[in-house]
Amino acid sequence: AESNAFRAMVRDARRMTVAEKAGVPLRDIQPSRAAQDAYDLETSDFRQCPHCGRTFNPKAWERHVPHCAKTRNRPKPPPGRRALGRGAARRTGSMNF
Repeated sequence: AESNAFRAMVRDARRMTVAEKAGVPLRDIQPSRAAQDAYDLETSDFRQCPHCGRTFNPKAWERHVPHCAKTRNRPKPPPGRRALGRGAARRTGSMNF
């Protein structure tokens, strides 16, 4: 079953590559039923991050969520601090070699 699912996804990937080279927009290409079923089976246990909305397998989800909670809720740095650092040297022409 896994082998057939893998083959279906490879066939669809090839079909999409050919269509892309022919100039067909990828959004107009529908996956085959076999490839869609294989994808659904592969991702059936994925969980969504409550902070960013991305999906992960259970093990990766456990690592990601605490990190994302800290990163997404961190205040942004004050504006201008980075822009004055390197950009100021380029604008004035002074380089420290």
